[in-house]
Amino acid sequence: MPDGAPDYNLDGELCAYRLALPGKAANSGERAWARRVGRGLDATRRNGDLHGKPALIVHGRDDTRVPVNHSSRPCLGLNSRAEHGRSALSYVEITNAHHSDSTAPGYDNRYVPLGFYFPQALDLMWARLTEGRALPPSQVVRTVPRGGEPGHAPVLTRADVPPLSASPAPGDRIRVRSGAVQVPG
Repeated sequence: MPDGAPDYNLDGELCAYRLALPGKAANSGERAWARRVGRGLDATRRNGDLHGKPALIVHGRDDTRVPVNHSSRPCLGLNSRAEHGRSALSYVEITNAHHSDSTAPGYDNRYVPLGFYFPQALDLMWARLTEGRALPPSQVVRTVPRGGEPGHAPVLTRADVPPLSASPAPGDRIRVRSGAVQVPG
């Protein structure tokens, strides 16, 4: 701005506002652009309907890059609404796991590798697609961090990373009712 005060790109924000809301467009050229932007936005919107296709989401509960509350959990709830509770989507949340499978000091003793669960998930999906087996119910898999000093964590064992369960304990089941996702602590 001429007076030196920051305007935080007010002109750009007002332009984006007018493009997102065609009724606010200043002229016919801007309205045409607004319609084009609107079509682009519509093309990226999702309705959660997988059309009955089986899907398996595996997500680390401690993921700070793609938090479960902002991605997988809402996806599960939206899918439940879209498919009216007849979904073939299974959601698995892994405790003490996150987006980055690192062995760097501080990661090795506090987290388990999420990548350990991907081959299991792929095998389960393969069995679903080729043999008609059911996917596991949505669940929390409770892992155990290895502890120890950063950079010197004990060796990972099966006790640290239990497998996905075909019949999880009631306290580990993730439930969805009318789009509301209920995840045990």
